[in-house]
Amino acid sequence: MAYIIIIPLALLLLTSFCRLSSLTGQIKKQERQKDDWQMLAEDAEREAARLRSGYNFYYDNYARLSKQLEQLKEQMNRQNDTYNSCNSQINNQEIIEAVKYAMKKSHPDNGGNAEDFKKYRELYNRIK
Repeated sequence: MAYIIIIPLALLLLTSFCRLSSLTGQIKKQERQKDDWQMLAEDAEREAARLRSGYNFYYDNYARLSKQLEQLKEQMNRQNDTYNSCNSQINNQEIIEAVKYAMKKSHPDNGGNAEDFKKYRELYNRIK
Protein backbone atom coordinates (compact mmCIF):
# COMPACT_ATOMS: atom_id res chain seq x y z
CA MET A 1 0.00 0.00 0.00
CA ALA A 2 2.85 2.39 0.73
CA TYR A 3 4.00 1.85 -2.82
CA ILE A 4 0.71 3.11 -4.13
CA ILE A 5 1.24 6.42 -2.32
CA ILE A 6 5.00 6.65 -2.85
CA ILE A 7 4.98 6.05 -6.60
CA PRO A 8 2.55 8.89 -7.41
CA LEU A 9 4.45 11.14 -5.00
CA ALA A 10 7.72 10.20 -6.67
CA LEU A 11 6.19 10.89 -10.07
CA LEU A 12 4.83 14.18 -8.79
CA LEU A 13 8.24 15.10 -7.38
CA LEU A 14 9.93 14.07 -10.63
CA THR A 15 7.56 16.16 -12.75
CA SER A 16 7.92 19.06 -10.32
CA PHE A 17 11.70 18.76 -10.52
CA CYS A 18 11.57 18.66 -14.34
CA ARG A 19 9.25 21.65 -14.36
CA LEU A 20 11.51 23.49 -11.91
CA SER A 21 14.55 22.65 -14.03
CA SER A 22 12.76 23.91 -17.13
CA LEU A 23 11.71 27.12 -15.38
CA THR A 24 15.26 27.64 -14.11
CA GLY A 25 16.55 27.29 -17.67
CA GLN A 26 13.97 29.79 -18.91
CA ILE A 27 14.92 32.25 -16.16
CA LYS A 28 18.62 31.96 -17.04
CA LYS A 29 17.79 32.47 -20.71
CA GLN A 30 15.73 35.57 -19.87
CA GLU A 31 18.56 36.90 -17.69
CA ARG A 32 21.01 36.46 -20.59
CA GLN A 33 18.55 38.25 -22.88
CA LYS A 34 18.21 41.02 -20.29
CA ASP A 35 22.01 41.35 -20.15
CA ASP A 36 22.13 41.45 -23.96
CA TRP A 37 19.48 44.18 -24.04
CA GLN A 38 21.33 46.16 -21.39
CA MET A 39 24.55 45.90 -23.40
CA LEU A 40 22.68 47.06 -26.51
CA ALA A 41 21.19 49.97 -24.58
CA GLU A 42 24.63 50.98 -23.27
CA ASP A 43 26.08 50.74 -26.78
CA ALA A 44 23.23 52.89 -28.09
CA GLU A 45 23.87 55.48 -25.36
CA ARG A 46 27.58 55.60 -26.21
CA GLU A 47 26.80 55.94 -29.92
CA ALA A 48 24.30 58.72 -29.19
CA ALA A 49 26.93 60.56 -27.13
CA ARG A 50 29.47 60.15 -29.94
CA LEU A 51 26.99 61.45 -32.50
CA ARG A 52 26.08 64.43 -30.29
CA SER A 53 29.76 65.23 -29.94
CA GLY A 54 30.26 65.02 -33.71
CA TYR A 55 27.16 67.13 -34.31
CA ASN A 56 28.41 69.79 -31.92
CA PHE A 57 31.82 69.79 -33.62
CA TYR A 58 30.35 70.22 -37.09
CA TYR A 59 27.77 72.75 -35.94
CA ASP A 60 30.47 74.85 -34.25
CA ASN A 61 32.62 74.71 -37.39
CA TYR A 62 29.62 75.63 -39.53
CA ALA A 63 28.85 78.62 -37.32
CA ARG A 64 32.48 79.76 -37.35
CA LEU A 65 32.79 79.38 -41.13
CA SER A 66 29.47 81.16 -41.71
CA LYS A 67 30.71 84.08 -39.64
CA GLN A 68 33.99 84.17 -41.59
CA LEU A 69 32.06 84.06 -44.86
CA GLU A 70 29.95 87.04 -43.82
CA GLN A 71 33.07 88.96 -42.80
CA LEU A 72 34.72 88.18 -46.15
CA LYS A 73 31.60 89.28 -48.03
CA GLU A 74 31.57 92.56 -46.13
CA GLN A 75 35.28 93.07 -46.81
CA MET A 76 34.77 92.30 -50.50
CA ASN A 77 31.88 94.77 -50.68
CA ARG A 78 34.02 97.47 -49.06
CA GLN A 79 36.84 96.79 -51.54
CA ASN A 80 34.38 96.85 -54.44
CA ASP A 81 33.05 100.18 -53.21
CA THR A 82 36.59 101.55 -53.06
CA TYR A 83 37.39 100.18 -56.53
CA ASN A 84 34.18 101.57 -58.00
CA SER A 85 34.80 104.99 -56.47
CA CYS A 86 38.31 104.98 -57.97
CA ASN A 87 36.96 103.95 -61.37
CA SER A 88 34.53 106.83 -61.41
CA GLN A 89 37.33 109.32 -60.82
CA ILE A 90 39.87 107.98 -63.34
CA ASN A 91 39.02 107.16 -66.95
CA ASN A 92 40.92 104.91 -69.33
CA GLN A 93 42.39 107.79 -71.34
CA GLU A 94 44.13 109.14 -68.24
CA ILE A 95 45.60 105.70 -67.54
CA ILE A 96 46.85 105.39 -71.13
CA GLU A 97 48.46 108.84 -70.89
CA ALA A 98 50.15 107.87 -67.61
CA VAL A 99 51.54 104.65 -69.14
CA LYS A 100 52.82 106.60 -72.19
CA TYR A 101 54.57 109.04 -69.87
CA ALA A 102 56.15 106.12 -67.95
CA MET A 103 57.29 104.58 -71.25
CA LYS A 104 58.97 107.85 -72.29
CA LYS A 105 60.74 108.21 -68.94
CA SER A 106 61.93 104.59 -68.91
CA HIS A 107 63.03 104.46 -72.57
CA PRO A 108 66.70 103.44 -72.84
CA ASP A 109 67.41 106.34 -75.26
CA ASN A 110 66.35 108.74 -72.49
CA GLY A 111 68.57 107.04 -69.90
CA GLY A 112 65.82 104.75 -68.51
CA ASN A 113 65.79 101.08 -67.64
CA ALA A 114 65.09 98.72 -70.58
CA GLU A 115 63.25 96.18 -68.39
CA ASP A 116 60.90 98.85 -67.05
CA PHE A 117 60.30 100.09 -70.59
CA LYS A 118 59.32 96.56 -71.71
CA LYS A 119 56.89 96.22 -68.79
CA TYR A 120 55.24 99.57 -69.58
CA ARG A 121 55.07 98.76 -73.30
CA GLU A 122 53.35 95.40 -72.56
CA LEU A 123 50.91 97.17 -70.25
CA TYR A 124 50.22 99.81 -72.90
CA ASN A 125 49.54 97.15 -75.53
CA ARG A 126 47.07 95.41 -73.21
CA ILE A 127 45.07 98.51 -72.27
CA LYS A 128 44.93 100.40 -75.57
